Amino acid sequence: MERKRNYTQIGSAGIRRIKIIFFAVCFAAGGCLLMQQIFSVEPLTVFGIEEKPLILIDPGHGGIDGGAENASGTCEKDINLAISFLLKEKLEPYGVDIKMTREKDEGLYTGVKNDGTDDMEIEGHRSIRSLKTEDLNARRDMAQDLEPEVFISIHLNSFKQDRSVCGAQVFFSPGSTQEIGERSRQLAELIQKAFREQSGGVNDRTAMRKNDVLIMKNASVPTVIAECGFLSNQNEAALLVKAEYQEQLAEAMKQGILAYLGIDENEAEKSGDSETNGEASEKRKDKKIVISG
Repeated sequence: MERKRNYTQIGSAGIRRIKIIFFAVCFAAGGCLLMQQIFSVEPLTVFGIEEKPLILIDPGHGGIDGGAENASGTCEKDINLAISFLLKEKLEPYGVDIKMTREKDEGLYTGVKNDGTDDMEIEGHRSIRSLKTEDLNARRDMAQDLEPEVFISIHLNSFKQDRSVCGAQVFFSPGSTQEIGERSRQLAELIQKAFREQSGGVNDRTAMRKNDVLIMKNASVPTVIAECGFLSNQNEAALLVKAEYQEQLAEAMKQGILAYLGIDENEAEKSGDSETNGEASEKRKDKKIVISG
């Protein structure tokens, strides 16, 4: 009996020690969890306010630089701007910040007078080429300064050597680092996939690496150029001046960008301040983007 009582006493003391250790471990774990909650900061969160991803849309060309033209003389710069506004409109409900390099028919350079008509006067003895270079540098500098999650430059292609060539294609920058190059590639491939689906499988083009364009060289942010079609192709040129087709192109780019950002396309913000499609269309009319076929 005495021996049994000793075992019981030893067992009770052991249990007490176990309880003490258990509560000490729980206290320490709880403290660690509390410290983690206090000091952990989620990415893109500042003072409890989540920063919205920034998308920089670049309507290619503008001002003295009309870009490519279709057979009737419609300039690429005007179609680029129209598609850019549509893309902006489609992305706005998804909780992202959007900026554009231009919102009217202008270039990002100095030394050019424009009275609001198509007649522009170049001050001094500057060449068109020098103005275009200044313009491209300004667009690239804007991307570097703003550091967007996405920098997409919207253009139209032309290949007069073979007018049968058609189809939208996305080009991506190799980037200033391997990470930026890889992110640019992912963005381009997702937009290209959406272009293929939008065409019903007719467009079998693939995203391609490109480094011979100024805004793509040593890009510090994920950068792509979306060539939305060929003005040199008669059938595609006829489509590119139509608002319905421009809407389809903008929709494809929106899908690719949202997929890249990891945003569910069905999770558009339901804000009382958001514009209806009609209101947005009226705003586009106010911009006076006139495209004639």
